[in-house]
Amino acid sequence: TTEIYTLSLHDALPISDAKKGVIRDNTEAMKAYMPYNKTIKAGENTVFVNDFAHLDDVEASIIAAEKIAKALETDVYVRPHIENSGFFHVKNPEIGIGKPNNFADLKTFDNKKSTSTRKFVKNGIKSAGKQQCNSVILDFTNDSESDFLSQAADKLHGELAGKHKPTIKKVILIKGDQVLQVSRQDINRKNYIDFFKMD
Repeated sequence: TTEIYTLSLHDALPISDAKKGVIRDNTEAMKAYMPYNKTIKAGENTVFVNDFAHLDDVEASIIAAEKIAKALETDVYVRPHIENSGFFHVKNPEIGIGKPNNFADLKTFDNKKSTSTRKFVKNGIKSAGKQQCNSVILDFTNDSESDFLSQAADKLHGELAGKHKPTIKKVILIKGDQVLQVSRQDINRKNYIDFFKMD
C-alpha cells in the first residue's frame, strides 16, 4: 500500500522569537540583491528602479532621480527599501548615484512637515550622516522661501564644517527642474556662497 504523508504544523521544528528576527532580517537583506527591472531613460542616461523600492517614496525618488541623471549625466538607481527589526541595522538610502552602493539620501521639502529651510537642511544632513551616505539630496521644489538658496548655503556651511558627518562628500540641491551639485570642499571654503547659484 502507498501512504501519502502531509506535513502538519506539529511536525515543523519550533523557531524561537530571537531566531525569527534573524531569519526575517536575513530575508529583508536579500532585497539588496534583487534586480532593477524597471528602467527609465533620462537624457543619455538611465534611472534603474529596484523591484523593492519603498512604495511611500518611490514616486518622489523617481522624479528626483530623473532630474539628477540628466543634470549630472550619470545613471541613477532607486534602491530597495529594507525593513529593520532591530537585530541587524541595514542602511536604507533611497538613491544610488552612478552605482547602487554610492549612497545618497533624498529629502523632499514638505510644507506640512518642514518648518523652515534651515531646519530641513539640518534634518537632511543628520539623516544622511546616520546612513553613512556619500551624498545628500535636498529637494526644495516646494520651499516657498525666496532666499532658500542662501539659507541652505549658510546652514550647510555650518553643518558640514570640519569633520562633522565625514562620509558626506557632496550635496545635491533641486528646485523645480534645476539641479545644483556642490562638493563638501567648496561648502567649506570662505567664499562658499559663490558656489550656490541657480539660474
